[in-house]
Amino acid sequence: MKRLLFILFIGTCLSGCKKMLNQAPKDTTYEEKFWKSETDMRKALAGAYASLRANLLDQDYLHNLGDLTLGDQYIVIQDAPYFYGADWNIQVGKFEMNYLGVFRNWSRFYSTILQTNLILEKLPLVPDNTFLDDPEKGRKNIAGQTLFIRSYVYFQLLRTFGDVPLITTPDPNPIANTPLARTDKKVVAQQILNDLDSAINCLDMAYDVESNRGVVPNKAAAMALQAQVYMWRACVIKQPAFEGTPDLADVNKAAALVEQVVSSGLYGVAAAGEKVDSLQYAKIFTGNSRESLFELYTRFINNEGSSNLMPEKFLRIPVLAKVTRSNLLLGNSYVNNLFPRVIQTGPEEEDTVTNTDIRRRVFLYDADGASPIFVKFSNVVYNNPNQQADPYLDNNVPLIRYADLLLTRMEIAVYNGQLGDAYSQLRSFRRSRNRPQQDSAAFVSDAPLSYNRMLDEIMTERACELFMEGQLYFDDVRMKRTFVPWLTPARYNQEGYLMPLDPALFNNNRMLVQNKYWAGKI
Repeated sequence: MKRLLFILFIGTCLSGCKKMLNQAPKDTTYEEKFWKSETDMRKALAGAYASLRANLLDQDYLHNLGDLTLGDQYIVIQDAPYFYGADWNIQVGKFEMNYLGVFRNWSRFYSTILQTNLILEKLPLVPDNTFLDDPEKGRKNIAGQTLFIRSYVYFQLLRTFGDVPLITTPDPNPIANTPLARTDKKVVAQQILNDLDSAINCLDMAYDVESNRGVVPNKAAAMALQAQVYMWRACVIKQPAFEGTPDLADVNKAAALVEQVVSSGLYGVAAAGEKVDSLQYAKIFTGNSRESLFELYTRFINNEGSSNLMPEKFLRIPVLAKVTRSNLLLGNSYVNNLFPRVIQTGPEEEDTVTNTDIRRRVFLYDADGASPIFVKFSNVVYNNPNQQADPYLDNNVPLIRYADLLLTRMEIAVYNGQLGDAYSQLRSFRRSRNRPQQDSAAFVSDAPLSYNRMLDEIMTERACELFMEGQLYFDDVRMKRTFVPWLTPARYNQEGYLMPLDPALFNNNRMLVQNKYWAGKI
């Protein structure tokens, strides 16, 4: 990943971090010269974005945890692209194996957290006359973005590790490096929700410039993230057993946030019930579309294109020049179960329905061939165009999409016992993607499905829509669907969906304890 040279990681330089976070204190000479103007704060904020992007994409953290964990039913590894064979361990949930320290170690995420903590501490001290426009508005905008970034990082840590150290202020004494214990997940979740309350109050719905759409969080992005946190707390934290049903108080708080975003009318590539144009739909995955609530800016033009993310590993000739054998192939379940060529609804020939789902055309090159190529993210730019060499993906990386909110809205309706409403929403969503309603025997009649069958259908639809966006694993943990083959109910009830803590984190820190499922295994 190329990176902009002007990005400043001031937070790491000024504050250092705890030994247990593996962050060493560094030079503090910027303290007297920096943090003096709005420009300084904007540069520090750019550093926080760069740190977030680097941490989520380093060794393809996002896609490995969110997508490769689905198993070989979705992704077939031909050649291990990253970890000398450890990719297969990720696919079967063996996170204790070698070469997986990048996933078990939370240290680098705290560089982002410490950067945001410094921005929030220094922001009130910046003189009013250094702001280009209204100082109050400028401070609120910077604070809102910063709180959003910190919230997103803590939410990722919460879902991945459970209890994590909660640090909301800059380290006042980096030399001491006092070890920290893990903070209860309930406290961490509440801190995230509180931060997002503040972010929502600081941010506007509108973007100052259209090019910021999706890559700079606004009020709707903060609401969408807060809805996700409420859903995680309702389904996982408050109801940790696989057999548990969600806490409806939190579910309904999420529902109110989702409805505000939906009712704004500012998002979505088509109105409810209309069919989405396939060309417009394909543009979603380049970036900055009306579908995006938050995405990582990774465009080649500003030296941020990706040359090593998982979506590129599916590509080969004729989509990607000079590559005859891709590292990854699509598994049979993805192609045959989600996007089959024809849908058989009865014993007679006239009962056969062709699959017209636009996602089949947009996501699969040579969809009817023996080995379709996954091209959802395939906007390739060659650093050496004359030789078609040194390829980069010129796609932004989506983190929160409007489609996710619509599918969450259906999930909420199920939890509230509104099966008919959820069923109607699902049919409307599939109709918008031009998916034949005869794709399941359950859809022949207008009767709503059962509670569990409805959740299964929603999870399947999430797989159709959100595969390779780094979140299906976490969706399965929240919805408790056993969509991930190795995540059995027995393992789930031991919190076996959480990552183990890397042994390096225990060096010089006796206050840490290993996650329950992994005790004695690593």
